Amino acid sequence: MVLVHHAGLAAYLSGEPQRSLLTVGRVGHVGVIFFFVLSGFVLLWSTPPSASAAAFWWRRVARVVPLHLVTAAAALLLGFTIAPSLGPRPATGGWPATIANAVLLSSWVPTWSQAGDPVSWSPGCEAFFYALFPALALLAGRLRARGAWAHLVGAALGALAAALAIDTATLDLSRVPLMRLPEFVAGVAWCRGAPGRACAPPWRCCCSPSGG
Repeated sequence: MVLVHHAGLAAYLSGEPQRSLLTVGRVGHVGVIFFFVLSGFVLLWSTPPSASAAAFWWRRVARVVPLHLVTAAAALLLGFTIAPSLGPRPATGGWPATIANAVLLSSWVPTWSQAGDPVSWSPGCEAFFYALFPALALLAGRLRARGAWAHLVGAALGALAAALAIDTATLDLSRVPLMRLPEFVAGVAWCRGAPGRACAPPWRCCCSPSGG
């Protein structure tokens, strides 16, 4: 659905097919919400109990940054050739925004979020989540499952409040990492409250039904 959403925005088709594509793809943004929630769940579920914060951050950098830099370079190349909209334009912040995009910081400035490789605003949010994850995992490891479900409800309400703030704001805040953080936290809390894993603070997320 995210792919359909972007295909509609890119106007690959015309006429009625294009209108149908936009109609179907309109819910594609929900896929990004699901991705952020799922990211919080999977990271907490899969991180080994013995992992250190430094080891976690290094694995995330090694997995995300090389591919991001390749796609950012490809976007810049296209921006100087066949797709000027991807270049360092004043409308999207110029070179400062393009450089911020390369280091996954452009999503913090609403008017810069579409600079460089536009879809990398999402990894920019994830980079912020990764920075906070060791602290979130430590807190999650100290919660009982029942408390985790209460935090899940709180995170869901936080996400709803953020969505309402985004809708009423003058600027488009939908790509600002802080506004998307409740979705990631909801995933962490969801994992902590799920059965099937033994707890081993600070990293272990999910308790077995027998507790621990």
